Amino acid sequence: MLIVPSKDGLEKQHCLYDPRKNRTHLVDFKFCFNKRCCGSSFGWLIMCEETLDLTLFNPFSGTVIRLPSIFIEDELDYTPDRIVKAILTKDPSLYPNDYMVVAIYGSCAKLCLMRSNDKSWTYYYPEPNIPFSDVNVYGDTIYASGVDMMVWKVEVKIRNDESSSISIFVRMVHTKSIDDLTRSNITVSSKGELLLVLRSISVEETQLETNKFKVYKLTEERENGMRKAIKIKSLDGDAMFIGDSQSICVSTKDFPKCLPNCIYFMNGCNYCVPNLVQDSGIFYLEDKDFGDHYIRDPAHENLPPPIWIIPTICYKDLKV
Repeated sequence: MLIVPSKDGLEKQHCLYDPRKNRTHLVDFKFCFNKRCCGSSFGWLIMCEETLDLTLFNPFSGTVIRLPSIFIEDELDYTPDRIVKAILTKDPSLYPNDYMVVAIYGSCAKLCLMRSNDKSWTYYYPEPNIPFSDVNVYGDTIYASGVDMMVWKVEVKIRNDESSSISIFVRMVHTKSIDDLTRSNITVSSKGELLLVLRSISVEETQLETNKFKVYKLTEERENGMRKAIKIKSLDGDAMFIGDSQSICVSTKDFPKCLPNCIYFMNGCNYCVPNLVQDSGIFYLEDKDFGDHYIRDPAHENLPPPIWIIPTICYKDLKV
């Protein structure tokens, strides 16, 4: 579902939009919608404060976990949009001592992370810089994507000293140069296949428009440690959801009212430009055509954009 503002646009009133039925349901989520959500994972929202402190908030249980701020060096424009995206590696409700928060931050799209019991973030400073676009979890391994179909395996190693602090290492597992202006997403199919999604985008004046999607399946690592990308023409019955949230695929056998072989997309923060109209919709991968789902009210342009979320419990007041 999408978390969207209420029709009145009030900060403390929200709706859940169900794309399967094209219906919205008013719910009470007890948080201000004017705080930017820089991520959504396992039914948790990752909220960004003006100070760049992060808050994990489960709107279904009301649980709040506060995290320290992310330090962005050498940048004067210190705003919540500087946290490009954040994800969780596991559900904090189920694994309170065994999850990590992974974030892409800053105008250079760098990577940082912290474990559930850490007091500060661990930063990755490669030379030259690697601009990341998306990050996700495949099994117990973190993968990140970037420009030119680049995909990295992110390894977290505990230092062999008394501090038990961690270091971040990345290893490239796929690369290929492309000419289009694209943003990439990385996700996992319902059958456990690692997928790379390329979204071709055009920007004209104040309008951002998605032109097409391409999806590639990344094979198992070969002897040289690299993966091969195979272009696919369908999602094998899956529906894919991408945006500021953690990119996910679900089987339409489990969710029969979701459209199979379709990509439900929302705008991503990578293109947060003042007064820029950002797009959303449904891409039919087999037909290479577009459709609509939630149409954003122009009166809500000053509110943060809608974000996908996986409901973790059934609301007693929500009739579905």
